[in-house]
Amino acid sequence: MKQNYIDIIELSKYLSIKKSTIYDLVYKKSIPYIKIGRLLRFNRETIDQWIKQRTHIPFGLKICYNSATVEGEEARK
Repeated sequence: MKQNYIDIIELSKYLSIKKSTIYDLVYKKSIPYIKIGRLLRFNRETIDQWIKQRTHIPFGLKICYNSATVEGEEARK
């Protein structure tokens, strides 16, 4: 199985944030990363999960979101 690892430049573009912000997150151990020698690598799937876990959905939207999910699942059945 091929792992989809990206470097800090690609992650910076992917998340639309500065490299210095990513370095800060790595220093604080707030973002999942792999260190190979002196090189930092990030698994894209793990980053996507990390983002999803930190996504805040306001209560009003959460009701709509949950309803849309349920309706979508019922429509597929």
